[in-house]
Amino acid sequence: MRQLSTGTRTLYPGSQFRGKQSSGAKDYEVVINLQHVDLEDSYLCGYLHIHNLTLEIPGLTTFFDTEVIRR
Repeated sequence: MRQLSTGTRTLYPGSQFRGKQSSGAKDYEVVINLQHVDLEDSYLCGYLHIHNLTLEIPGLTTFFDTEVIRR
């Protein structure tokens, strides 16, 4: 998923990003919801939702936490 840089002003708890992820010939709608953002400690976490995966698994939500390595 690509997002044009808008600085850090869009990184706050509750912010949401929508886009698509491509894998082979298929595109998946993805939504990222940020839960906690602490740029002073270079940390953020949230949920990644992937929609329309397969007939058996129509959607998947996973939690992530990460270190911001560059601002």
